[in-house]
Amino acid sequence: MKVTARTLICACLFVLFLPPQTKAQFNVYHPFPDSNAVWGMGSACLDGQCGDAAYIQNYYAGDTLIAGILYKKVQTIYVITSNNGCCSPPGIMIPGYIREDTIAKRVFLRLDGMNTDTLLYDFALQLEDTLKGFLGNCYVWTVQSIDSVVVGSSFRRRINFYDFGDCNDLSIIEGIGSTMGLIGCMTPAFEGGSGLRCFSVDGEVLYNAPAPCGPDIIPCDIQLAVEPGISGLRQLPVQIAPNPAMGTVAIDFDPILLPVEVSITDMAGKILIREVIFKEHSTIDISSLAKGLYVVQVEQDGSVISSGKIIKQ
Repeated sequence: MKVTARTLICACLFVLFLPPQTKAQFNVYHPFPDSNAVWGMGSACLDGQCGDAAYIQNYYAGDTLIAGILYKKVQTIYVITSNNGCCSPPGIMIPGYIREDTIAKRVFLRLDGMNTDTLLYDFALQLEDTLKGFLGNCYVWTVQSIDSVVVGSSFRRRINFYDFGDCNDLSIIEGIGSTMGLIGCMTPAFEGGSGLRCFSVDGEVLYNAPAPCGPDIIPCDIQLAVEPGISGLRQLPVQIAPNPAMGTVAIDFDPILLPVEVSITDMAGKILIREVIFKEHSTIDISSLAKGLYVVQVEQDGSVISSGKIIKQ
């Protein structure tokens, strides 16, 4: 493409007359909040002409030390908002621990059962770089463009991987995470999926998903479970070890829940392993699975009561 002198002059004038605070923000890294952060997601599924929906909330639940390193503990709330008995809205935003390297502009994740950290976000990615780490196990994504988005009163770097249309764009945003949520797998939604609806700090909503996905601040409300018409509050305490795993994984259950049905699916929702569990401490053989990221769902009487992710090495 031919660039004229007039184009260059216009571009320079545009930058020159930006407010000083705006120009400075383009070169400033915006880290994750220190405390009181909430990520609110919407989740839905479709089975033919019948569908169901849920809200998912990730929130900081204090600090913890692991091997002398400080992490933020992330907890999850899952709330059914439409229960027609059609299908189970994805609810795989499992609890975990995150830490940030602000110099490298990277965020790391550790789940229960993991002995080491895994890369969650790399905000230093450039055009045509490939997504790596935890989210890279979901699907192969390459950076298509880089721009900025307003979060609160500041501009944040946004790295874009793909845009499938309304409510289904795949991006990561400095200081927030991905458009799928904090620990949401970045996969295109076909008959089911979830997406970030809002992000708040100290009770103030700093980011809303653009229309037609938003504004929707309900999943950022700390009183999520008592909103009118919303029921079925569930924590998601799946205990899976080791994670990552190669041969078998151990899964612990509260004996009051037994028996339960455990399914392991790929990121598109295809069931690869399904077993009925009668014991409090059980193991499942995953040696037949290819390397990658999988979803573990626990069902009781046809309803998903817990879910988690596992990495097959």
